[in-house]
Amino acid sequence: MRTCIKSFAGALAVLGVTVAVSSSALAGVFGKISGAVVNGQNKEPLVGATVRVVGSNLVTKTDEDGEYFIINVPVGQFDLSVTHVGYETIIRKDVRILVDLTTPVDFNLQSMAIDLKRQTVVYASAPVIQRDQTASKVIFTAERLRSLPSIVSVQSILSNYPGVVMDKTDQLHVRGGRSGQVSYYLDGFSIQDPFVAQAGMRIMPTAIEELSLTSGGFTAEYGEALSGVVNAVTRDGGALYKGSVRTYQGATHSYDVTTGTWNRLDINQNRSVSFNVSGPLPGLQGERYSFFAAGEYLRDYGYLPHNWNISYTGMAKLSMQPLPKLKVRTDISYSKVDGAVYRHRDQNDASFDFNLDGLPVLKKESYLGGVSANYVPSERTIWSLTANRFSTYTLTEPKQLMGIYWRDWPGYSEDSNGVYNGTVHKDTYLNNRDFSNPYELTGFMLGPRFDPSYVYSKATVNSVTANWVQQITKTNQIKIGMTYDQYHVKRDSK
Repeated sequence: MRTCIKSFAGALAVLGVTVAVSSSALAGVFGKISGAVVNGQNKEPLVGATVRVVGSNLVTKTDEDGEYFIINVPVGQFDLSVTHVGYETIIRKDVRILVDLTTPVDFNLQSMAIDLKRQTVVYASAPVIQRDQTASKVIFTAERLRSLPSIVSVQSILSNYPGVVMDKTDQLHVRGGRSGQVSYYLDGFSIQDPFVAQAGMRIMPTAIEELSLTSGGFTAEYGEALSGVVNAVTRDGGALYKGSVRTYQGATHSYDVTTGTWNRLDINQNRSVSFNVSGPLPGLQGERYSFFAAGEYLRDYGYLPHNWNISYTGMAKLSMQPLPKLKVRTDISYSKVDGAVYRHRDQNDASFDFNLDGLPVLKKESYLGGVSANYVPSERTIWSLTANRFSTYTLTEPKQLMGIYWRDWPGYSEDSNGVYNGTVHKDTYLNNRDFSNPYELTGFMLGPRFDPSYVYSKATVNSVTANWVQQITKTNQIKIGMTYDQYHVKRDSK
């Protein structure tokens, strides 16, 4: 049966639009720093001390209690400096900023009578308890990811966390929930496939600055979350040019389904090559205009025949600050996957182990394009506006018929009313079978027969989001957001 569906927010309709305060409205990519500056001798608060994120224009002064905060800080590691007339300068290095969380950094300044050029350098350490983390959340920073021996996918990374399981299709199940109950975000943009409610494109682990999984106690900005929220934030460029290349080669015991035996350990075609490069845009100030680009080739051959994936993924990000209070970021990501699906037995108890070309193959393409602008009229207020387009396309059909529409398959016919009469299925499972062959008696499909399954799906989501963040007091913040989503969805299956 053929179906063509156009849906509104996942329901059946011709065209869907929605306005709501939803999870996609406030998916974060920034964090906050707060703390206090005191006199190192008597612990009295220092008023008017200057606290700056080194290499940026993020700067503030301490209040009458010696306290300060800086909002709208990008995710990553930064150096933080504090200066005050008559006191030494202190630089706190490698301060880690986490998405939607506050990093506490306090300073003790020693008074200086003569040498005002002296400065003290200390290294930051993560707090034992994250006081403003109210949800069940695990965070993988870039440093932690680099230390892992094998980074294949974000799903394989997060499956090491208790309560998270990765199934045979590499999909996550969090605390017993279904795979379609996990929401995925890349740089604050939703990459959820509306058909299967799973990640609609591949996320490159080597391009990530921070990867987090929220598995319970969801905050308001993730109001649509069910069992989990995966939020991946990629790196930003900087004032210096940097780059890296990473590769690996795998080995395994392959399984011969025709003889039922395991082969010896061999280097197989499991391999990956990835790279990333970042730095200032040529001819412009690196602190204000920078780029980050990454690419990956992944060939994943399992131990079973006709069970492989080849993916090509690339992304580019530009970060710009045309005005002191305005930041603009553009993101482009693309992913292409070719694969094959192995089924030992299908729903009719038929096997294609001796006719692997009759099994389905998979083609998938996805792209994400987005732009976001943050305007900071004061140190307590952030206005942001984002617009993005996410599209994903998937096609699954037998290998020997790839590129042929199912109405043109061999053996297809219709009845007098123009309705498919099941001839393709009958030819595969009932007709034209040679029962003198012993394989036919046990359900193995030989010759030209094929698994008669066909699935085509295409979804495009256009989104516009407006957010307002206001720091009410030193410790309290309010967020309000609204998003407009437009869904174009089409599905054709047999």
